[in-house]
Amino acid sequence: IDRNTIERFKPIPFLLVSAELDNVTLPDACARQADWMNARGGKVQFVVVPGEHHDYDAPWALKYLNSQNTSKCSN
Repeated sequence: IDRNTIERFKPIPFLLVSAELDNVTLPDACARQADWMNARGGKVQFVVVPGEHHDYDAPWALKYLNSQNTSKCSN
């Protein structure tokens, strides 16, 4: 199978937002993803919202239950 070994992104502005205290979608992993995309032509701006947990912007009342990233997946 032929595979494109030169992965590229179009330079379309993209905002990636993460919560500082998010332990489900880890901010460090998101920062690495943004850097990876930008290194391949992307135009990602990565922002961390200080003091917030996962789903901080959800339309329901926040009930932080100390969830864990049990999949150990960094994406």
